[in-house]
Amino acid sequence: MAVQTNIQWPSVTIYVLNWNGRTLLASCLPPLARLDYPDYEIVLIDNHSDDDSVAWTRENFPDTRIIQNDDNLGFSKGMNVGLRCHRKEIAVLLNTDVETRPDWLKELVRPIAANPTVGITGSKLYFGDGRTLQHAGAMIEWPLGIGRHRFYREEDTGQADTECVVDYVTGASMAIARPVLETIGVFDEDFAPFYYEETDFCLRAKAANFQVVYAPRSVAIHHESMTFRQFDRPLFHNLQRNRLLFLLKHAPPDAFLRELPPAEKEFMAGMGAAEALQTMRRIYLEMMFRLPDVLPARGLEPQTGGYQDVLTDLAGTAVTLAQRRAMRQGHLPLMNENLLAQKSQIKVESLQSATPVIGPLVAAFRNLWGNVAARWLLVGAFRQQNEFNRLTAVQWQLLDKRLADQDRELVTLTRQVAELRIALCQTQKHVRQLEAQLSPPEKAE
Repeated sequence: MAVQTNIQWPSVTIYVLNWNGRTLLASCLPPLARLDYPDYEIVLIDNHSDDDSVAWTRENFPDTRIIQNDDNLGFSKGMNVGLRCHRKEIAVLLNTDVETRPDWLKELVRPIAANPTVGITGSKLYFGDGRTLQHAGAMIEWPLGIGRHRFYREEDTGQADTECVVDYVTGASMAIARPVLETIGVFDEDFAPFYYEETDFCLRAKAANFQVVYAPRSVAIHHESMTFRQFDRPLFHNLQRNRLLFLLKHAPPDAFLRELPPAEKEFMAGMGAAEALQTMRRIYLEMMFRLPDVLPARGLEPQTGGYQDVLTDLAGTAVTLAQRRAMRQGHLPLMNENLLAQKSQIKVESLQSATPVIGPLVAAFRNLWGNVAARWLLVGAFRQQNEFNRLTAVQWQLLDKRLADQDRELVTLTRQVAELRIALCQTQKHVRQLEAQLSPPEKAE
């Protein structure tokens, strides 16, 4: 694709969201001050940092406008503070851990400036080594709604050099045309504090007939760790909760009601930790409460029962899998195997006699007797342990049944409360309609 040179460059505000990122700002802000772009400003949105981020920025970059939030609002709420008062033609969102090149902004803005149907663009981002791709646009895998960065962790050999339309781009380096904000509004704060807010935003823009484009010539380094985190309950809960909320908002009904259940069960079966499955169960029940907020806006209110059935079934599957994981991960003791190991290590010391002729006979007798006595001792221990294991298994079965009964009661109550919420929403809607019909018409002047 030929690069256009006769472009009228639109005005830009770059919003840098910060929370205790003083050391990151030292590598983020200096390149921004040297950008090859005619008309732009930098706004630092500070999420109530308690380091010297704000003071350091004021001293070293006095032209940077600063918005100070009263709390750590996360990504969507924090960025929305700036986006709600945005006035220039393009808003650019940037993470503090992104280090840009001089032409980064021009190449990010170029597709929007050249084509009015392009509403959002995203950069090519490398990991810290400057060679490994971290982001080259992203696609959504249905029916699970999992986002995948194209060519993720691949060494860049030119495979990501083509500008193209994608499902979404990361908010770490994203440009948004002002008409998009005027048409669809800002980020949905239901996704706060983070995960899936930019995915939701891009799909809303596409539904409003704006293109989302990956801009490969806009290059930056995203100093995001390449190492995987261990299981972290809050992060896992937030990721999976927002994934399910995203599916409620965007998945086609047939995909959610028919394709999602088997795929979701297979997804859960791959989770190794019982704790993760217990978290999934809570998320499915939580999503049941969200149905009255989401489905009416999509015109899917008549299908609420089907959505409830799917979430109820998935919650039950999560409980069953969690109990199996707990059993498999050693909650029932295997003491017999331990005793067998101990038996193999038992050594009976031989009795040495002062009389050479009698000594070996006595020693052999003592060894034989010690072996018999040890066996008698272990037989009793085996019997006790087998009885203990039997009683423990019975207790586990009783506990299993009690938990299953409680879970069924909880799911039933959850469904009832969700249905009451739906009925309340419908009643409020009818009341508003009646009030509109009964209100006297305005008199013409």
